[in-house]
Amino acid sequence: MGETDLFDVRVTQVTWCSPGVLAFTLAAVDGHALPGYQPGAHVSVHLPVSGKPDRVRAYSLVNTDPGNDPSTPQRCYRIAVRRDDAGTGGSLHLHESVRPGDVLRISPPKNAFALGETEGVILLAGGIGVTPILTMAAALQRQGLPFTFHYAARSRDEAVFLEELRQLCGERLNLHIDEEAGRHLDLGSVLPAGPARPVYVCGPKPMIDAAVRHAATLGWPADSVKFELFGADIANQNQAGYEVVLQFSDKSVFVRPGQALLDVLIDEDVDLPYDCRAGFCGLCRVKVLEGEVNHNDTCLTDADRTQRRYMQACVSHAACSRLVLDL
Repeated sequence: MGETDLFDVRVTQVTWCSPGVLAFTLAAVDGHALPGYQPGAHVSVHLPVSGKPDRVRAYSLVNTDPGNDPSTPQRCYRIAVRRDDAGTGGSLHLHESVRPGDVLRISPPKNAFALGETEGVILLAGGIGVTPILTMAAALQRQGLPFTFHYAARSRDEAVFLEELRQLCGERLNLHIDEEAGRHLDLGSVLPAGPARPVYVCGPKPMIDAAVRHAATLGWPADSVKFELFGADIANQNQAGYEVVLQFSDKSVFVRPGQALLDVLIDEDVDLPYDCRAGFCGLCRVKVLEGEVNHNDTCLTDADRTQRRYMQACVSHAACSRLVLDL
């Protein structure tokens, strides 16, 4: 992870956008404009930890104003952070300790979930996954391009940026509330039969998996569905914990339930590059010498996983009690 391109921003506003989710508005400390970005981009927030490397978390940049072109220099950034009490402390620090006036260190915007095809776009989001999708909707509206927006949340209270979403999308918004419908979103009502259309989806892994499967049943090309999966949703799939042997460091460590392998490696001072923490940038790839893996990334090929035996440390986990890594 490069340190030379990091810069400081000041928190100018902190607001609740749903119970458990805080929105942070960030401006350059020196008062200058911030770099522009494309819809789907994120910044990495570096949180200092005493005596250890910074804790780094990636957050999507949120823009709900169709009059603002985010590709131009920006007056401010906005990110949304969901509190995760079972996580490794990044969201807890931001929720409990960061207030207006505080300074954070962030990376320039990066994008591995770019809005490409724009003809007849279907936008699909679940929970906190609405953040990059909102920015895509604002961009499409600014360009006068048609789109439909499907947003699923467990309850109206938990729907993030709901009022801004309504103002932005109007009749193009299809809101699905699980507790009111008595079931999860039916992907058959979201992805219609007919010619393939570009789909951009961000949310929990079951939603993304269902979208990919349904598109396949319609005969749509595999690349019709572009998706981003938030790292916290994947880390929480590690329910049992497992041992990791670092072959060439002659170390053995334990990954606790709900913990990301990458965080354990960072705590052990393993020199491993990383950025997105969501399985799409490919930087934290490690070679598996022994053991089976549950892969949750979006960057490795099937050959990378099965023949070359790689895994992404930020999001993937052991499917067994012990992994041996080439580290």
